[in-house]
Amino acid sequence: MLFPTLYQLAAKSVAQQIYSDSISIDFIFDIKSSNGEFRQLLELDPKNIEKLKTHKNQLSTLTELDLRKCKIDKRALNLKSFRFNALEFGELYHLKKEFPDPTNIHGIDIVSLLEKTLNEITQEKMVHLGFSGKEEITIDWEEKVCELLPSLQSIKINNKVFNEK
Repeated sequence: MLFPTLYQLAAKSVAQQIYSDSISIDFIFDIKSSNGEFRQLLELDPKNIEKLKTHKNQLSTLTELDLRKCKIDKRALNLKSFRFNALEFGELYHLKKEFPDPTNIHGIDIVSLLEKTLNEITQEKMVHLGFSGKEEITIDWEEKVCELLPSLQSIKINNKVFNEK
């Protein structure tokens, strides 16, 4: 049995206080703390994605974001204030109207989504991208994503079955 570290316990405690609005945060978290606190907030409740708006100054050093458990809408996708190295999306099928694939009425244009939601620094520096894989995605998206995210080293696609050609 692994016991949590003091850092993990402290991060969880602070996240619970942020969640319940019982702590006033008038400082900017460092990168490790920002990533740890927001990870804990999303574990407490995926709806805490809204805290990105209300605490964006304090979390401005956030570099990793895992949205796999979050139901996100276009409003929650304003990620331009952050400089991400790693980003994991959850299911995106409900964003088909905002980011439609022009060649497939059932598809989503992942490249357009990334262009409109990420700032240029994130686009230049991001090394990891993940998404659910349940949605249909634009043809040749891989090449377009690699052009948009030149530092990308890994793409994680969950729940996707590829047909052999």
